Amino acid sequence: MKNNLYKAFDDAMIRILKKHGNSMVFIGAFPKVFEPANFARFFHDRVFNFGLAEANLLAAAAGSTVCGKLPFVIGSSSFLTGKGWEQIKDMICYPNLNVKIIGFGSGLSAGQGGVGMHSTSDIALMRSIPNMKVFCPADFYQAVKVFDFIAEDFGPSYVRLFDGEVDDIFDEKYELKDVDRISECGDVLNRGEVAILSHGRLFSECLIAVKELEKNGKSCGLYNFPFIKPLDKKVVLEILAKYKKVFIVEDHGTSGLYSAIAEILAEGLGGAHMTLAVLKKIGIDEKFAESAREEDLYKKYGLNAEGILKEISC
Repeated sequence: MKNNLYKAFDDAMIRILKKHGNSMVFIGAFPKVFEPANFARFFHDRVFNFGLAEANLLAAAAGSTVCGKLPFVIGSSSFLTGKGWEQIKDMICYPNLNVKIIGFGSGLSAGQGGVGMHSTSDIALMRSIPNMKVFCPADFYQAVKVFDFIAEDFGPSYVRLFDGEVDDIFDEKYELKDVDRISECGDVLNRGEVAILSHGRLFSECLIAVKELEKNGKSCGLYNFPFIKPLDKKVVLEILAKYKKVFIVEDHGTSGLYSAIAEILAEGLGGAHMTLAVLKKIGIDEKFAESAREEDLYKKYGLNAEGILKEISC
């Protein structure tokens, strides 16, 4: 069954607004998929639409915490993390306020929105700020668990949502983990050849690619990372010790999951007594993408299942 992550947010916010009487929603650019949003209809007195005024939106959310409120901010991931970066850094993360930021249209999923809407640096911007946690759910059920988690967890959080629908990967029994080990090959002594680490929208493409490999009798490790920050260094090094080559797949530029894993790899090489994997990235680097449909962009940049399969098979 196909679902989108905005429905997950809508469903989760109804539960959160019911459970937490101090919770509020601050909206930036209102995505069409939310029209009409159930949480906005049922809790209209606790939903505030600021339109295209991200700096004011984030400042107001920060101020609401002083009055004991639990603010959820939703808007374009490109605009919130770009235009609002100073407010996020100085007004939210520096005093470590309990603000939850939800960015939609991540990566290239905004498609025809063009460069202004493409969000390929948001992870880098959020990952660079102390106190900020970063989450990238891959499907409806994982997104629901992420929203439930951040509602109970204290401190600033950024959740990266993608446009469009994908097939369900998990189900209602899913439990949120730092890393989902979908398939594993090898161990420290008997190392597997290849593994893929991914998150968000592209994880479903990686899953298709791995299943295609299995049809041909080949094995490939596959890991999902809903948590981008913080990362469990011990788990990452354990994965890197299992394989000869590890591909990081993400619709992001520099300083995303690939860079975070590379930093841990560099630290591990400094004190490890074992060989760790060679890292390769499949993503967006040093380029601005065209304005086109999401599926056409993923195909052009080799980020669909076919492109991923071709890259890891070389």
